[in-house]
Amino acid sequence: MKNKIVGIVILMLVATTVVSATNINLKKDIQTAVSGDVSNSNNILPYEPTLFDWWNVDQKQTVKNGYGLTLYPPTKEAQSFTPTKNKLTAVSLYLFKVGTPLDSIQLTVAIRDNLTGSDLATKTIDTNVVTIAGSGTWVLFDFEDISITPESTYYIVCSGTAGNITNNYCWFFSKNDTYTRGNAWEQYYENPWYRMNAIGDFCFKTYFRKPLDSSIPTNNVNLRPLGNGISQASMGGEFMETQKLLAADGAGGDNFGYSLVIDGDTAIIASMLDDDNGLDSGSAYVFTRTGATWTQQQKLNASDGTAADEFGWWVDLDGDTAVITALMNDNENGVEAGAAYVFTRSGTTWTQQAKLIASDGQEKDHFGYCADLLGDTVFIGANWDDDNGDGSGSMYVFTRSGTTWTQQQKLLASDGQAGDRFGGMIALSEDTALIGAYWDDDKGNDSGSMYVFTRNGTTWTQQAKILASDGAAGDALATSISLDGDTAIVNSPYDDDNGVDSGSAYVFTRTGTTWTEQQKLLASDGSANDAFGSVVALDGDTALIGAMLDDDMGLSSGSAYVFTRTGTTWTQQQKLLASDGAQNDQFGIVVLDGDTALISSWYDDDMGPNSGSVYVFTKTGLTFSIAGGLGVSLKITNTGTTNAYDVPWWIHVEGGILGRINKTANGTVDVPAGELITIVKTGLFFGFGPISIIAKVANEEQTATGTQLIIFSMVKK
Repeated sequence: MKNKIVGIVILMLVATTVVSATNINLKKDIQTAVSGDVSNSNNILPYEPTLFDWWNVDQKQTVKNGYGLTLYPPTKEAQSFTPTKNKLTAVSLYLFKVGTPLDSIQLTVAIRDNLTGSDLATKTIDTNVVTIAGSGTWVLFDFEDISITPESTYYIVCSGTAGNITNNYCWFFSKNDTYTRGNAWEQYYENPWYRMNAIGDFCFKTYFRKPLDSSIPTNNVNLRPLGNGISQASMGGEFMETQKLLAADGAGGDNFGYSLVIDGDTAIIASMLDDDNGLDSGSAYVFTRTGATWTQQQKLNASDGTAADEFGWWVDLDGDTAVITALMNDNENGVEAGAAYVFTRSGTTWTQQAKLIASDGQEKDHFGYCADLLGDTVFIGANWDDDNGDGSGSMYVFTRSGTTWTQQQKLLASDGQAGDRFGGMIALSEDTALIGAYWDDDKGNDSGSMYVFTRNGTTWTQQAKILASDGAAGDALATSISLDGDTAIVNSPYDDDNGVDSGSAYVFTRTGTTWTEQQKLLASDGSANDAFGSVVALDGDTALIGAMLDDDMGLSSGSAYVFTRTGTTWTQQQKLLASDGAQNDQFGIVVLDGDTALISSWYDDDMGPNSGSVYVFTKTGLTFSIAGGLGVSLKITNTGTTNAYDVPWWIHVEGGILGRINKTANGTVDVPAGELITIVKTGLFFGFGPISIIAKVANEEQTATGTQLIIFSMVKK
């Protein structure tokens, strides 16, 4: 992200020695880190928390205030934590560099159940391999999985092999006791460990699932064949990439595309770690479409935005009103209580209309974890609220009269319990709301559930609770929900039907007041750790389902699948990939409106590491047929309303009496919308006898047979 130098203060505490950054020239190191000097992406994680922390992370403390403790002999630092899971697979620490340390320093993390006890697991990284920035880098220590006991105390112990007071590596901490389930500790030489009450807690995360799995192979990208014997195939309804959107002032680490929404010719795309109002304060960009082209119109910031607010955690849009949440906003309800901002449009200008907070909000409720806006009603989730137990969650309903927003109701699950995270997802349509509780335990620990609420007058009442018919522990049902009328698509990203954590999605339909599971959707090429169902979107008879950890274009490059409904049956129609997708882009945060889909790669690097991007896909009406003449040709027609650009095509002809015919031609072509026919050809070739033809346009394939008469190609219809 940009402007990292401004406001960064670093203190190093070594025993009783305190050193101020004003005595050290840190500017060069910080600038290098900001400009993207980051290597070995498997070990580097962006500043968290993120929307998808719940996938892997059990415990975390991510508040940093510019201070750290040194990691060089004879000092060791430690952070205690209290897990809720029975497995520990890795930890990540937020570290930073001071001065110019030696080229190769080993940093070691050990996990212990007693500070003076033996190591349960260890991992050492070499700073020659993992680059740690002066402004801070999340560094992953990935060790062999170990079994641990929930609600028991464990320790992360970290130490380095070399350094001095002006050239070393440090571990960020907060200035307050931000993590209530553990404490910071330090050991000097072999003296007893002592608790660092004055500094708060170190920045850390513990994982109960692997955050990245380097053992997953990278797959090749193949066009999808339709089978043999097809003389004409229709591509009506195919989505094609038409544009890539970037923030005009985007920078490394902004995470542009972290959340997004589209309504007609307007889209809002968030960069929750943008720095305009301070480090990680966040922002949102308004894009509008004229013809087929999207253009950035305005950049939105909270009027009272401050560092670490993460404004843009969630965005929603309905007509000329938008809601943008700031999950980590500190306000009168406490630290990280959360807030939501309402913006309205007049002409082409958006203006902040209101700031919403919960009437009974408390510290770390995370009000604003999700939001859904419909007319003058907005639902805002607070999935860390404690009314039904620690982290049970809640959902708030606000309504607007004139320009004034008022809290109307607070919703709780009738059977809510601690840790359910009710309010972690919301989908709203007319007088129906679907609310996710992705860590509900009805089908096993963290299996997940979804609650149906309906409105009568001004009152919302729970009508039903929905579970997956084959739900199981760890499936995390309802981390993403999309609702359109009487049909809902609900994700289960850690379902295991196609392998561990391969993912799935469920279709539910309503008849009267009864919701019934209609179908379970899986990716045709799904495999372990794809997280199919990461995010789901629904519009009419079309569903778009992201698989952010799919590997077709590199490890965790991501993909999205298009399903359509005929009658009561949903069928996979297409798999979408970013044209320039790459490892760890995590393409697959999806939204859908009619014939337009926006899919973000929030870890794309076009404007710097993890700057983020969004791809526009538009549905076309392409059809093609194979024809003969002086060579073989393809007649391509676009019956849609959008021009198709750079459409790939490929023709291969082989055969002849002596098997000497072997002709291949390929290229790309623009196919304008309308009834005009665009023709591409192999060109002239010679031969005699029967021929076989394979042709591909975009991701469709046709085959045909015919006869070659010297220079004339005759194709059987």
